[in-house]
Amino acid sequence: MNDFKKVKEHYSEKFKGFGVYTECMTRALFYGVSSFALTFSGLYFSQALLKSRLPYSQKYFLILPSVVSTCVAWTVTSRRAQRCQDEWRTSEPLYTRFQ
Repeated sequence: MNDFKKVKEHYSEKFKGFGVYTECMTRALFYGVSSFALTFSGLYFSQALLKSRLPYSQKYFLILPSVVSTCVAWTVTSRRAQRCQDEWRTSEPLYTRFQ
């Protein structure tokens, strides 16, 4: 099953919200990647502009953006993935109380 379209078609018959769920999870992961890139570049260039006022040398400019952007990306990805999982639970009758 290397072809994801086949996987999506196969499971969409059994689970009606599977296609929406996979699209939502894909978006969540790309939001995380893009938030990493934007946070890292923003912090790095901010440090480059403020290098005369910072208490550490330029050889440490990669540490702060790496740590902060990793935390931001993890937070964004996990929150968006949790929303996708919540939508999945409400769309499937197995998890819904009122259907």
